[in-house]
Amino acid sequence: MAAEKQNNPVIHRSKRGFSLVLSLTIMALMVLVVLTVAGFLNLESRLSSAALSHARARMNAVTAARLALGQLQQMAGHDQRVTARADILDPTATGSANNTYLKLSTLNDQRRWWTGVWCTGGANGTKLRDWDPAAPDKRLFAGWLVSPQGTGQALGATLDKNLTATQSDTVVKQLEVASNGTRGRITLLGGESLPTGTTLANGRVESDVSTFPAPLNSNANLGGYAWWTADEGVKARINLSDPLAAKGASVASRVEYSGVNDWWRGFAGVALGRVGIELAGTGTPAGAYLPGHQASREAAISASNLWTDNPILRVFTREELQTWLNATARTELDAATKAASISGLSRGWHDLTTSSRGVVSNQLDGGLRVDLSMAFELPFATSTLTFTPAGTAYAATVSGWADLAWFHQSPDSN
Repeated sequence: MAAEKQNNPVIHRSKRGFSLVLSLTIMALMVLVVLTVAGFLNLESRLSSAALSHARARMNAVTAARLALGQLQQMAGHDQRVTARADILDPTATGSANNTYLKLSTLNDQRRWWTGVWCTGGANGTKLRDWDPAAPDKRLFAGWLVSPQGTGQALGATLDKNLTATQSDTVVKQLEVASNGTRGRITLLGGESLPTGTTLANGRVESDVSTFPAPLNSNANLGGYAWWTADEGVKARINLSDPLAAKGASVASRVEYSGVNDWWRGFAGVALGRVGIELAGTGTPAGAYLPGHQASREAAISASNLWTDNPILRVFTREELQTWLNATARTELDAATKAASISGLSRGWHDLTTSSRGVVSNQLDGGLRVDLSMAFELPFATSTLTFTPAGTAYAATVSGWADLAWFHQSPDSN
């Protein structure tokens, strides 16, 4: 029996080797599981961090937009305010020698496209205005509609009764200096909105990045923000139709839009015949912004019966205008003219718009402007009024301002 037990050592050794292989296999699987879990955890952590950064960026953008709206309301919300672009003070511009207002030694291109706000009334609410109307250049400057720039650079004056002309002039002169910010700069207008290679002098807009204050005793980085408010009111509106435009194949057979009454026709000889958008940009090195606009205007007029049917009136954004300019059906324009018009629309970002609006307010005295001196020169809503003209024995019924204007302008109305 002892001899038989000594003749089988291989069987025991083989069993011990199988256990070792099994153990190594299980360990390898466990390492693989650990690495896989670690990889998933790392991926989830990165996704969570990216989502947090994205949400923080969105909230920063919303906060910047609300700050910009608040600044706009504070500075320009009053009736006695006017706005203008900074390049109106460019000392190298044509006609700058006639400027009797504050003269700059230079205009820094970083500030060229800023929007400024001037007080036509005053900062002191107890007085109608803080300046003498006989000396309009002494009116107070409220500030620039941009986010904080650099260190110690004044952007807005304190709108209170102690504001002086010297203080507001100091803010205006910020146009002469470059940014001294240390947080970096960001492009607010550029990229796809402007042609490639556009410089600050030709239209690109940049701004210093401002940072949000961190919580007390914290070094957390909450991100940055920047904004700039453009002035759409100083731009030429593109999507305007011409109610008084004539249409037809020849001069002899040109017929006005149907639906235009005699009152409107009366303006044909005294009012501007068309808006003249095709002239915009003709003074630039690259030429007119919309070289095919006149041809497009004539084609749209010829294809319309009512002036309200003009397709340009259905264009509400710059993107829609680009699509309209490049439409295949626009056979009046060749491919080169379409491309030049689309490029010109980008070049004219600071001069052309589809949403120019204005409020008829009284900037001098405040409140909405009510001016009846032109009551009989402009069309108004119809109304019914019965009156008896002097020297007559009958009563006449007037069906609106048009009839009153007709009576006012008739030779025997006096």
